[in-house]
Amino acid sequence: MPIDKSKLLNKMRGGPAPKKPEQPKPPTEKPKPEVVATEKVTALCGHTLDFAHFSEKQDKFREARRKKLTDKPCPDCRAKANAERVAVEKVAIAERKKNRPPKQQYSSIKIERLPHGSTFAFEPFDLPNLLWKGTLTIVCPPPGVAIDLSLFPVTFSSQNTAFFRLATILDRQWRRWFEDHLPAEKVEDSEKIPLDTETGTN
Repeated sequence: MPIDKSKLLNKMRGGPAPKKPEQPKPPTEKPKPEVVATEKVTALCGHTLDFAHFSEKQDKFREARRKKLTDKPCPDCRAKANAERVAVEKVAIAERKKNRPPKQQYSSIKIERLPHGSTFAFEPFDLPNLLWKGTLTIVCPPPGVAIDLSLFPVTFSSQNTAFFRLATILDRQWRRWFEDHLPAEKVEDSEKIPLDTETGTN
């Protein structure tokens, strides 16, 4: 029986050599059909355009092409309309920025921690509605801050699907309330404490 030398060599070398990956062929552009005649057509804007005719075999959709050309403005008019629209939008954006109300003034006092004696209270988890409900009670203002003590204790309530998120919401409600109740002489430019987007509360 004759020996297959190629198989023997492959076996000695540890197997056949890996095949080189085939390089993807660049896409070939379909040649444009030859123009056999031209026709003047009127676009929607009233301007005339050249409409090319191809041979009958290559121009089965001539009427559809003509309709597409005549049912819309010419390229120059479309470009002009687009430029005008962009200019109007830029003016509108500039006007909105100009008429935007000034940022509200907030206190520069930063609250590092909740005041002494503050308490969180949470209801049992509402499984059918997938909700945690809870409250935060603040019994006194932070040390060294002159706020009317008759406002205390103050309680904030909210609900959320996530336990720790709920605690954050309650904490933000307290901090926003604190900002709003500081004496006017202590109000300076500062970063605004954001509203809670899920509950619509401060």
